[in-house]
Amino acid sequence: MRKIGISKIFIGLIFISVLFAEPYQSDEFMLGGWAIRTAMGGNTTVIDGNGLTANSNPALLSEISGMRIAVSGGNFWTGLVNLAQVGAVKSNDKWSYGFSANILGGDGIKITELVEPGEPMSVQNYPRVVDEQGHYTASVNLATSRNWQKFSAGISGKIVRKKIPDHSGWGFSASGGALWKLMNNLKIGIYARDISTYQLFWNDNVHETGMPSVSLGLAYRFDLSSNWTITFAPESTYGIDEGFGLLRAGTALKYADILTFALGTQDGSFSTGAELNIKSFQIGVSAGYNSSLGESYNFSVGYEMF
Repeated sequence: MRKIGISKIFIGLIFISVLFAEPYQSDEFMLGGWAIRTAMGGNTTVIDGNGLTANSNPALLSEISGMRIAVSGGNFWTGLVNLAQVGAVKSNDKWSYGFSANILGGDGIKITELVEPGEPMSVQNYPRVVDEQGHYTASVNLATSRNWQKFSAGISGKIVRKKIPDHSGWGFSASGGALWKLMNNLKIGIYARDISTYQLFWNDNVHETGMPSVSLGLAYRFDLSSNWTITFAPESTYGIDEGFGLLRAGTALKYADILTFALGTQDGSFSTGAELNIKSFQIGVSAGYNSSLGESYNFSVGYEMF
C-alpha cells in the first residue's frame, strides 16, 4: 500500500509541474561528484555516490550501510568551472537519510562596453572588455529513502543560490526515485528529477521554471571469480523540454572490494577512473575528455564511520 501511495504522489507532482512550467536554463549539478561514478559516465540512477548520494536518485541511499561522509572536488572542461561537494549518509534497516552541499563556480565572464557608451555602435565605436567577473551556483540537498528488501523509494529537495555579474537568485526543487533489485546482480532504477519543477527567482523579478526529466538505468554485475567482478551500467534521460538525451554508459572492474577501475561515456565523451579502499577510507580519481569542451578531472574521498 505504501508503494502505491508514493507512486500517486510522484504522478501528482509531475502533473502539477507541467501545468506551471516556463522556460528554464540547464542544471549545472549534472556534473560529477563521486569519482568512480563520474568515471562510469555519471550514472546517477543506479550507481550510488557514497556520502554524496543525496545529490542523485534518493532511493540509492538505501544502498549505503551505516554512516558515510565524503568530499569531492573537480575541474571541468579545461578549467571552465570548478565543483566542490561535501555530504553524509546515515542508514538503518529501513530508513536512510542524506545531506550534501555543492558549489560550482568559475571566472572568465567578460564585461564589455562601447568605446563611446552614449553613441550608436559602429566600426569605430566597438565593444571592448572592461572587466572580467566570476559566477557561482551553490546548492544544499536533503534526501530520505525507505527500503522494502527488494525495493526502495525516496524523495529529495534542494535549495539553490545563483550569482552572475549584476544578478543573483534563489531556487528550489524536489525530486524522487525508486530502485528495484530484481536479482542479486541486477538493479533497475528510475529517477524523476525536479518533479516539483525547478523554481528560480532572480533579483530583477525574472522567474524561471524548469520542466521535470526522468532517467532510467540498470546495473548488471557479472562475477568473474571469487575476487573479481565486472558491472555494466547504462542510463538514458528524457526531458519534457529536451526530449531524449544524455545517454550514459559505464563499466567497472572490481577486485575484492579493494580496487576498482572504471570506463564510461556520456553522449560521446570519454571518462575513466579508479578507486582504492584502505580500511575505512575510499579514495577515487577520474578524468574525462569531451571533443568540444576539453578535459575534466575529479577526485573524491569517503570515510565509513560505522
